[in-house]
Amino acid sequence: MTDPLTWQKFKPDWEAGAKEAGKNTTEMPVLIEQFVVVGDKSDAAKAAGLWRFLPKAFKTYYKMADPAAIEQRAGEELPLEKGIRRLVHRDRSGDPYCCAAEAVR
Repeated sequence: MTDPLTWQKFKPDWEAGAKEAGKNTTEMPVLIEQFVVVGDKSDAAKAAGLWRFLPKAFKTYYKMADPAAIEQRAGEELPLEKGIRRLVHRDRSGDPYCCAAEAVR
């Protein structure tokens, strides 16, 4: 399971490793997790505030026992605007602010 940007970056490595192990990548499932916000930019900011720690969750933050420390570090390392850019979100008129899914195509 991965996010679209990580999948795009590491897909060739995954394919090479699978082929080296004798596996057929066309028969192996890959789950892509994508967060979507329907609303305006303030709605996207609220969601990004909750989800922005995920890019480092299993690399760094999982070792930290203090939720306040995780929140503080995520705020320093993953600014809210960067979190918003990772979301696919559209305002009520349908105009996209950002579309991370486009990068996967």
